[in-house]
Amino acid sequence: MNEERFVKLKQEIPHIMIPSRIKSIEEKMNVDGLSEKMLSDEWIELQRDGWKYFRVAKPNDRDPIPLSDDYKLLFIGNIWGDAVIFVKI
Repeated sequence: MNEERFVKLKQEIPHIMIPSRIKSIEEKMNVDGLSEKMLSDEWIELQRDGWKYFRVAKPNDRDPIPLSDDYKLLFIGNIWGDAVIFVKI
């Protein structure tokens, strides 16, 4: 994503995560494909509709996945079964 497009998105969607932060989470948590998904048109639209990144969910997580209409679980589509939890703002 080019910087000019991201600056426009950040003005429109203040809660969107900056690409360097996404990349940092991707590397720290070893989540293949997180950057591509978070910056995809589909997931940007989700954030435009009022959903904010909450956390990564891995199949072996000990933290429970929130079960509420205020949370949405979207799978990244990698071979590990990783997903991202969004929260409605």
